[in-house]
Amino acid sequence: MKKALELDPLSLVANRNLGTVLWGARRYDEAIEQLKQTIEMDPRFFVTHFILGLCYFDKSMYEDALAAFKQAKRIERISSGLTGTSDVMIGVVEERLGSKGALERVLEQAIASPDSGKAYAPFIGFGYLAAENPDRAFAWLSKNYREAGSWLPMILTSQLFDKHRAHAGYKALLKKIGLDKVLVL
Repeated sequence: MKKALELDPLSLVANRNLGTVLWGARRYDEAIEQLKQTIEMDPRFFVTHFILGLCYFDKSMYEDALAAFKQAKRIERISSGLTGTSDVMIGVVEERLGSKGALERVLEQAIASPDSGKAYAPFIGFGYLAAENPDRAFAWLSKNYREAGSWLPMILTSQLFDKHRAHAGYKALLKKIGLDKVLVL
């Protein structure tokens, strides 16, 4: 990613991707700095705000995570008309901040949505993990793994998965998507 930035330092995608790689490596402070720089370049780049929210979430900086996810939701609604990728994570953070039932309500809405197999697919699974329901999480992710697409590698890096790596559903999902041979944290 650093080489990509040397070649094109103004590339939003390369700048955001460096932040994403740093987040995946759990180098959160560096990731946050990189993502903030990317937002300064273009504050309308939805995914950058979302990944920034994930960094704050993994650092247990829930107020900052909530702000980042809400900003991602505003931009996502304007750019695509959807808010699915942000809604569930907002529910996860609100639950962590003490809003009992917030996550359950969001998950119910997400599952009922016509986009449940598309925009919401990975985040419904992540939401169930945050709600300490790994059986439903892995069942959902396994059922919708094709729709979850590019977000699924998060299962290798996100802290949400750390205590569930021995779960049979986690191992089955890794095998199903072809990541079972990858060294996991």
